[in-house]
Amino acid sequence: MNLEKELAALDALTLDIVEALVAERVAKAVPRKAPPFGTCKQCGSEAISPFFSTNEKYCHTCEEYYPWSLDHGQKPLLDGMKQDDAICSQQTQT
Repeated sequence: MNLEKELAALDALTLDIVEALVAERVAKAVPRKAPPFGTCKQCGSEAISPFFSTNEKYCHTCEEYYPWSLDHGQKPLLDGMKQDDAICSQQTQT
């Protein structure tokens, strides 16, 4: 009977130590960066694939496409310009 009490106390102590270690790791955790291509406007999922050539994003959770456009002041990701801009600039040079 005494052994059972000692094992129960040891289990409780072990649990306290594990909880303290987890709390310490969480406190030291590096802040999470924003997802590279944003989140889905419908479900909030971060499983997003951009399609630069069609200016669309695809949500793998909703299985939906939605328009992709730059936010105000955001720099384009491809060669300093979006795909449409590159086509327009080539046409005006000829």
